[in-house]
Amino acid sequence: MIRPAYLVLRVLMIFNKKVKDRENSWKQLLNNFETAKYGSKRIWFHASSMGEFEQAKPIIENLKMQMPDICIIVSFYSPSGYNNQKLYKFADYILYMPFDLKSRANEFISRINPLIAVFVRYDLWYNHLRLLKEKEIPTYLICATKTNSDFYLQNSLLNAIYLNNLNLINFIYTAGETHTKFFENLNINPKVITSADTRFDRIIGKVEELKQNKLEFSDIFKDKIVLIAGSTWREDEEILKDFYSMIKKKIDNFILIIVPHEPTENCVNKLSADFTNSLLFSDLLISYNSEYKLKSDVVLVDSIGNLLKLYSIANYAYIGGAFGAGIHSVAEPAGFGIPIFFGTNFSKSLDAVNLVKQKSAFSISFAEEMFDIFLKLSKDKNLNDKIGIANRDYIYTAQGESEKITNVLIENLKHYSEIKFNVSEVKTAQTL
Repeated sequence: MIRPAYLVLRVLMIFNKKVKDRENSWKQLLNNFETAKYGSKRIWFHASSMGEFEQAKPIIENLKMQMPDICIIVSFYSPSGYNNQKLYKFADYILYMPFDLKSRANEFISRINPLIAVFVRYDLWYNHLRLLKEKEIPTYLICATKTNSDFYLQNSLLNAIYLNNLNLINFIYTAGETHTKFFENLNINPKVITSADTRFDRIIGKVEELKQNKLEFSDIFKDKIVLIAGSTWREDEEILKDFYSMIKKKIDNFILIIVPHEPTENCVNKLSADFTNSLLFSDLLISYNSEYKLKSDVVLVDSIGNLLKLYSIANYAYIGGAFGAGIHSVAEPAGFGIPIFFGTNFSKSLDAVNLVKQKSAFSISFAEEMFDIFLKLSKDKNLNDKIGIANRDYIYTAQGESEKITNVLIENLKHYSEIKFNVSEVKTAQTL
């Protein structure tokens, strides 16, 4: 199936600039990798995109802290992942993983020559995995989660491909007990270890950092009740528009900050039409000083990379995507210990399911429902605080999992490094 898929990819290159860019760039990036420059202690991390890479970051940063001489190689499949993370300072080299043709996989792995390969969550490619297996390079799958697609498992061909790829992995670290049971029931070869979402450690680190170093402009929101609406789509924004018109009649000091999923000019213009007299976040940053007074109760964030830190000034969060394809991450606002709202399509997010189950997050169908719950929480401080603490505890109970995985990788890195060194010595001696 790989070669027919490659033909489809070649057609997509004609119409899709992102696909064309990655296909035109992967070879040059690989050729620019200077093998001699990076030593022999190399770990390769692969993530499909930016979101999955967040789960690798705590491990990478722990590795660099404990072994500064280690070489971290990072690959992405998606252009958005590569373009947004290509300056990540803890990686020694960042590039694209090539399409999974056997010749490309062989060229890629032979060039970067890692001692260990770490895949994040789900992005597994047959030829790359098979070559790693042949070369006896240990492979780890971290933050592994059960597939949300019943069709994927019920289709005999897709299921066979899925199981075949998993059987080429050595170790699977799951994102929790539910996922462990799923993988164990598949009766696959790799050792399955219960872990947690390593991204939680990154969230905790950010929460603690922002406690110590508050945002420069946070003082202008200190007497306000702030709702951060993160990663919103048009359906979410329609709900928020109606909710805003109702809540402003009840809470004078209410502030709504909207962070669109894609803050394009067109998207921001539509929001500006919805919320007249709103303020652009970029203008706030330019104008802010010690005497600055907030001139609007709606702020539209017109740039990327701000959402996580903005949760530090929030009293409540609304998470977008759950009126469409699926909800975005609820873990970040949960780590900041605030009540959370979102739409009805959240079943694919285990975190959202768990938070709803423990009644610390609220799935709403329409603006009036959100208004009623929000008003109740704003009037009942004890209930509001209890819900916030429950969300925070959900994240903090997983603290330290990335360090555990880091320690395993370091131990095995030393082990495989010694084996490789000894094999090299024997081959040299035989040649002599």
